[in-house]
Amino acid sequence: MIKLTDIIKEMGLELGKVYTDRDLPAFKTPEQIEEEKLTEGGIVSGGIKSGGSEAGYAVVKAMSAKTRLGNLSNMSNWLGQYKDGVEFGLKKKMKVGGKVVSIVQIKVTGKDKFTIAYLDWDDGKRPLLTRKILKNVSAKNLPKELKKSVKVG
Repeated sequence: MIKLTDIIKEMGLELGKVYTDRDLPAFKTPEQIEEEKLTEGGIVSGGIKSGGSEAGYAVVKAMSAKTRLGNLSNMSNWLGQYKDGVEFGLKKKMKVGGKVVSIVQIKVTGKDKFTIAYLDWDDGKRPLLTRKILKNVSAKNLPKELKKSVKVG
């Protein structure tokens, strides 16, 4: 746990002095710092950044073109929607390219184009280990690719 006084001291400010928002430099919360650590190294061409968006909606729409998202097989009960795509877990780990994967990230890279990253945990923790990346998958082919590679469909 980080105390506010520690943050103030770290920023080089004096305790007890009154500051306006213009006086204060931008600082990051521990959660923001942790999120940056998760996305550094670009799992999918620069990483996936948090926050819902049109991109996340586009991926979900393409994934569930013929069925409801909740009816997709081998997809766990969580899906994270981010600014540039989605991430979800698999109920049953699968082998993709000879390596075990348990998480899929899909990032929008253009109009009806996606990049898919098949990932697994690094000893049960982040950062995730990239097992395989597929680029320029069309919206039409996204459900077929997920069904073929990780039995999500």
